[in-house]
Amino acid sequence: MLIDPEQLELHTYPAPILKQKAEPFDLPLPENVEAIGKKMLTIMYEHSGIGLAGPQAGLSKRIIVFDLSDEHDQPTILINPEIESCGKVKVDSEEGCLSFPEIHGVVTRSSVVTVNGLNTKGEIVKFEASELMAAMFQHEIDHLDGITFVDRLGTTSKMRIRGQLKNLEEDYSAS
Repeated sequence: MLIDPEQLELHTYPAPILKQKAEPFDLPLPENVEAIGKKMLTIMYEHSGIGLAGPQAGLSKRIIVFDLSDEHDQPTILINPEIESCGKVKVDSEEGCLSFPEIHGVVTRSSVVTVNGLNTKGEIVKFEASELMAAMFQHEIDHLDGITFVDRLGTTSKMRIRGQLKNLEEDYSAS
């Protein structure tokens, strides 16, 4: 199945694809998997993000892209990512999400994770991540499982953003 990268665009809440579990890529990888990742990176950069998951781009496949550099010169495409291990220490941090514009909340996540996946050549790659990178991996891989950061917010935080979510729902219905 060939995926047309030009069909990819940012999907925002309450788009149904954000709640679906994404399918893994089969091997061999599609010949245009790098073009798919580059289009996702373009979307991410256009919206000033540090990470983007396939479902956010309208693709229900297990792919994430990220770039945590200040200069936007370290783009990474990771296919079929999996969290291999999580550290026991948890930290609270403020998160936002391109699929939930203008919404932020505090999420508790592991401070350290080990993640593996495939690069665009189909080779296994591994990341030992901490702090912001660890949170980003957990956030983006959650997206691949149909879980959003809003699902991880506490009751008080969910109450605080209720109006913003309602506005996104109304905007989505109107489009």
